[in-house]
Amino acid sequence: MRTLERIATACLNAQRYKPDADPGENYRQAMSLQRDKRKSLAAAALTLAKACEREDRAMAWALPGGDNALQVRIARQSRAGEPVTGDPVDVLKMGAAWFNELEQRLKVKMPELDGGPFLKHFTIGNLIFQKPIKAGRPIDVSTMLAFELVFYLHMFTAGRAADAWQVGQDMPKDGKPRYKLAAMFCNATLGSQLDELQVNDRLRKLPPGVGLMPWPKNAE
Repeated sequence: MRTLERIATACLNAQRYKPDADPGENYRQAMSLQRDKRKSLAAAALTLAKACEREDRAMAWALPGGDNALQVRIARQSRAGEPVTGDPVDVLKMGAAWFNELEQRLKVKMPELDGGPFLKHFTIGNLIFQKPIKAGRPIDVSTMLAFELVFYLHMFTAGRAADAWQVGQDMPKDGKPRYKLAAMFCNATLGSQLDELQVNDRLRKLPPGVGLMPWPKNAE
């Protein structure tokens, strides 16, 4: 009964799953746009740096103080921790230095944009991967459901139907997959036309180390 309950819940969640509301997929798409924006920002910073270096009149008038009247002082710290004010620096020179540094910083790797331990880089539907996955990865809901069903069927045929499983747990090695039964449940739930060979092929082509996790809240 425990396995039937898990299978029924998985089928219901798969039926309710909305790919366009998947938090992992949406997050990766958003980060992809942010990476594109970062390139534009770096180019803009470089343009401003060059304008300051050329002492463009527009920059001289637009920067605080107008007509380059404002002088900027560089603050340093003494060995005792006391702030020390240095010589005044021309605002255009300061702007050139600041924008040049900004342009360089925008080009280096950043945790959220270029990877890092951010969960949504690794998730889609009810699957979680060991490495970040790209936006638009072609894994459909039938494959997601098939993975979960085969997961439970492995446990059932291994005599471990009542065992708990952990988030991120990979496919059990003991027991039998029962691909044909998984295909039947997928077809009845999603209207797909999978057979046992196709289910086997889809799961075999998933990246190594893929694990099971709860479906997103939009599927509950």
